[in-house]
Order: sequence, then C-alpha cells, then structure tokens
Amino acid sequence: DIEGFELRALKGMTRALNMKAFVAIVAEVSEHTLRFCSTSPLELNAFLESYGYYAHDLSLQPTQVMDSDCRNLVFMPR
Repeated sequence: DIEGFELRALKGMTRALNMKAFVAIVAEVSEHTLRFCSTSPLELNAFLESYGYYAHDLSLQPTQVMDSDCRNLVFMPR
C-alpha cells in the first residue's frame, strides 16, 4: 500500500507495462491520497490506459474511473 504514490511507482515500471508483464494491477484509487501526491484518479487511469490496462471493478467488470473515486480497482490489459 503506497498511499497516493501509485502513479510514481507505475512510472518506474514502464518497461514491464510495455511488455504487458502483468495479468492485472490492483490499486486502491483514492482521490484524497492521490491529490495529496499531486495527481488524480483520472490521471492514474489515463496513464494505465496509455499502456493498454483498463479499469475493472472487483467483480472484474469494466468500469469508468471517476475523479472523486475512492475504491479498489483492477487494471487489466485487453
């Protein structure tokens, strides 16, 4: 649990993201902690989508990320 620093951590994994090395990425998407770290749920989502990972809820159904989100999401490649 990295409390808002998810985007920074993911930016350090771009090679693996390009290779689709992960079957899924689970992240706690919290507007409050992401804003504290100068980012947002929408920015995190856009970053992962740029590498082909798309947001799903915990039942693995596709979902939209909202800027006010505070929930756990699974990002999976298509």
